[in-house]
Amino acid sequence: MKFFKTFFGRITSDFRQKELLSLKLLFFVHASTLYVLYPYLTIHMRELGISVEETAIMSAVTPCVAIIMPPIAGIVADKIGNFKVLLALFSSLGGLVSLLLLLVPVGRMTITYPDRTIVKFGCDFMTGKKRSERVTLTLAEDHLCMPVTTYNSTIPVRLEACGIICERSQKDYDLDVKSSKTLKQESIGILRARSYFVTEDRGKFYYELTAEDIPNFTSRIGDARNYRFMKNKERFTTSVRNLTKTKYFFPTKGLYNFNCDVKGSTYVCDINEENKWSNKSQSYQFSSRNYSVKVQPVDFLKTGVREFKLITLSEPKSAMSAFQPATCIDDLNMASRNLSISVPLLNPENNLQTSSILKMTDCEPSCLATIPRGAICSNSKHVVEYDTSLTFWTYLIVRVLIGIIGGTAFAMFEGAVIAILREHKGDYGLQRIYASIGGMISSPLSGILIDYASRGKGYTDFR
Repeated sequence: MKFFKTFFGRITSDFRQKELLSLKLLFFVHASTLYVLYPYLTIHMRELGISVEETAIMSAVTPCVAIIMPPIAGIVADKIGNFKVLLALFSSLGGLVSLLLLLVPVGRMTITYPDRTIVKFGCDFMTGKKRSERVTLTLAEDHLCMPVTTYNSTIPVRLEACGIICERSQKDYDLDVKSSKTLKQESIGILRARSYFVTEDRGKFYYELTAEDIPNFTSRIGDARNYRFMKNKERFTTSVRNLTKTKYFFPTKGLYNFNCDVKGSTYVCDINEENKWSNKSQSYQFSSRNYSVKVQPVDFLKTGVREFKLITLSEPKSAMSAFQPATCIDDLNMASRNLSISVPLLNPENNLQTSSILKMTDCEPSCLATIPRGAICSNSKHVVEYDTSLTFWTYLIVRVLIGIIGGTAFAMFEGAVIAILREHKGDYGLQRIYASIGGMISSPLSGILIDYASRGKGYTDFR
């Protein structure tokens, strides 16, 4: 009891010294700024994609350089003869240099793929054959897919939509499109189109898109880290989507469908006409269907596996309990159909005007499905590298400057504090208590602010 009485008595007595109140406030603020910055530097480096090895190099170099500056600053202060000005200068520079961390660009970014992968599912009629085509399951996206070790397990497949896949080659782009300067601009024009026409042997069919089906490209402006968690664009049956840089999927509700019928011990599948669809009929609604398949890889590329052959197939509601072999027929002779898509491209400067009509002729009927990514791909994410050297050296330079300026300011601050305490016969340890209090308040408070600023974003916002 006597110990606590003596302890709190010293604190009360020290607090009554008005000359030391400014020191207490300075210790509180100074420690608060340190605990706001330094605990989060490692997390900030991770957000910028700085590797563990690069972080270790920075942690080793910064203190070594920071050792040199305080003695030099002391010599300069003695020469100038104005300690206060130099201390104020270094303290101000320390805050300004710390803000430079926000200008360091992202060096690496880890992209996480969606849980479900989009695949082209059904019959392949582009090989020139007319009958006995195999049923295939092909990756329909450019995302890197590293094959799993075995494919013996069953894979659940959800058929999302049937339509037409068209390829837009660079050669066609050069010859036909004069309203767009780049292939990327043309891609944006296709995805922003409000309608399109399908021309085939039966006639010409018109499809119109709603505002919800058209992507909002302006929303993608900002930090690239907002998009490191990829999501599949939904609305399969009503929205146009780019599968790769040159391939596009146009849904054609009511025009085509994928069906499998049991014939003996085999599933015979085809992409057929859903009904005698007319231009005025818009009532047809495509319904997703679930299949279970066993597959065998057909082709391996350097970037991963792309195509699978369906060796067996089943439907959960089927009367057949076992998986059955699956083959594909072409009763409608799809391979020789005159199939094309016409897309009115909007004027980039005036969305109410059509600048040109893009006609795509390299097209085929096809269906899109989604499968769990882990069923065929062993990788769920990949690292995108930008200018890693620029990020490393920029961050290292800023950190060295912070270490030099901050270390110098702290050394001069400590020297000034000790000089004042000697003059007023104060206790250094009692002043440091308020530094601890400042750190206890600022560190969790800054964490709360960072979490609040990062809500709804794909990255941690330190600003």
